[in-house]
This record gives sequence, C-alpha cells and structure tokens, in this order.
Amino acid sequence: MGNNNEVFHSAVIGVAPQDIAFDRRIKSGVLIGHGNIFREQSTVHRSIYENQDTIIGNGNFIMATGHIAHDCAIEDNNVICNGVLLAGHVTVGRHSFISGNVVVFKKKDPQPVPIQYALFPLTSAVLPSAISSLHFL
Repeated sequence: MGNNNEVFHSAVIGVAPQDIAFDRRIKSGVLIGHGNIFREQSTVHRSIYENQDTIIGNGNFIMATGHIAHDCAIEDNNVICNGVLLAGHVTVGRHSFISGNVVVFKKKDPQPVPIQYALFPLTSAVLPSAISSLHFL
C-alpha cells in the first residue's frame, strides 16, 4: 500500500476471493497506489492466481460497501459509488464514475445470460458495450 491512503472502519482489503475453486495456499495479493480512500465496509479481494495482484491505482474513491473482486485493475482517479459490485477480472480506466448499486462484470460468453443468473437485487448491470470509460480484459 502506497502513501496517503485512508481506510475507514470495517473496510476489508486483501482477503481471499469469493471463488469456490480458490486454493487458499496460493500466494497472491493486492497492489495499492497512493491517495486512495476506502470507505466503510468496502472490500478488495486478492488475486486468484499465484504471484498476481488485484490492482488499485492512485487517487481512487471507493465509497461505502463498494466491492472490488479478485484480479480487477482500477486505474487512477476513479469514483466507485456506494454498493457498486465489480466482478472478477474487470478493468476500470482513468477518471471513471460508476454510479451507486451498479454491477460491472466481464461477460465471457457472447450468448445472453440465462434469466436465473441475471437476477440480482440491484438497479442495473453494466456490460462492456454499455460504458466507454470501462475497459475489460
């Protein structure tokens, strides 16, 4: 973790990812730059890959309950609002603003998501084609 970062009460950084296939013996981590703010109950999970990191750049503001899953790369000067869920392997470019209660995920399969997997109690889901300021690996 770099300099001048603020981590508020109940924020959790660097814990094992929520992946049922994850081997907890894997050595991985979270790489965090400078001047980031992690508000209450925000979470950042470590990589699922050996010797790899989930990456948070510089000057980001992760609001309360924002979730950054394993192997995400968050570039610089972003605002991730309350309740945002960034699923694994998502990259957020510089100067992005992700509104509250949005789910961002990398869709691996070009086929439509079956309805039983698309239901969640949030306001919207963002696909790669929907927002130009988000970059997906």
